[in-house]
Amino acid sequence: MTKTAQEWLKCLKPEHRHLAATNLFDDCESAQCPSIADALYYYCKWDMSPQGEDYWMEIYDSLINGTYHFTADESAERMATQEDYEELENIAPPTEPNFGTKDTNPKDSLGTKKVPLSGMPAPVLLECGLVKLHGDLKYGRYNWRDAGVRASVYYDASMRHLMAWYEGEDIDPDSGIHHLAHAMTGLSVLRDSQIQGNWTDDRPKPTKAGWIAEMNETAKTMIENYEKNH
Repeated sequence: MTKTAQEWLKCLKPEHRHLAATNLFDDCESAQCPSIADALYYYCKWDMSPQGEDYWMEIYDSLINGTYHFTADESAERMATQEDYEELENIAPPTEPNFGTKDTNPKDSLGTKKVPLSGMPAPVLLECGLVKLHGDLKYGRYNWRDAGVRASVYYDASMRHLMAWYEGEDIDPDSGIHHLAHAMTGLSVLRDSQIQGNWTDDRPKPTKAGWIAEMNETAKTMIENYEKNH
């Protein structure tokens, strides 16, 4: 009978078992897991552990390569046996692993819990880099960090690029780079200045919250009335 993840983790050294239970272990008491390594990997949140990912990676690797010292009881240790090796060699993901399907290195799935950059379109980012270079050559590379920015200036510039593009002009005649890349780069600088706390908020007094939703409701009513009468 296949052991549960908790039963497999009980085979670890007491200190590792305690840490896994107190710092890492998910609520998966009924989960079936074919090996200690799987139990440690699929049901322990390494990146949430105070000990850090490297600590648990070392333990995981020692389980895989057979160098982990298993504990027979609370006071005696034993080296891994052939039976242990066979269990570890038959690693297969549980039916519903917490971290998704794992084919190679455990760090792969740990990385999926961090900010993903691979989904960002590289050609667009490089276009924005060209826009930034265009500005750097004119004004200096980090001028916005040093001097700060005014919200209205960057809003106006981004809107001009968006309007030019929407009216049919794709390429900015000054830089030779796409208007949309200019708009995105300008907004990224404005956002960075907000994060850094060196922007000047010269926006007008804010409109009451929910005004866009109210306008949308008015538009919806107008359209529905038109469709009803035509």
